[in-house]
Amino acid sequence: MVTEISYRKSAEQLADNADEEQLLSKSTVWKKKQEKGQQLDEAQQRWFDNPDEFPMLAQQTDSNCKVARNSIQVQIDEVITKSQEKDKKVNVTYTATLETEEGKCFYLAAKSSLHLFWLVWIYLIRLGITSVPTFVL
Repeated sequence: MVTEISYRKSAEQLADNADEEQLLSKSTVWKKKQEKGQQLDEAQQRWFDNPDEFPMLAQQTDSNCKVARNSIQVQIDEVITKSQEKDKKVNVTYTATLETEEGKCFYLAAKSSLHLFWLVWIYLIRLGITSVPTFVL
């Protein structure tokens, strides 16, 4: 599991894979993770600000799940993982999967439940849902 691999071990694995004694320091691995996280946050904010400028990415699936005709199935989760940051015990990620009757799946992730709500709503609108949906629990 990714959360069980420390930055030290990640740096060691990279060096081993490159057949080098040391390729990157653990602080470099940490900085790269922070930089990528910031880039993803900025990209997501640009998408929130201008959703029509970005394509919707879907993965066609051969799912056994049968979505009812004229329906979209939405599954929302809160994922808690152990944090490797010194001042933080856990990280919380909010995820959602949208699946259409045609078998297209959209996988979404956000840093807050509010951001996830907006992502799901934007995808539903872009998929043609223009009225308040009926929720089945």
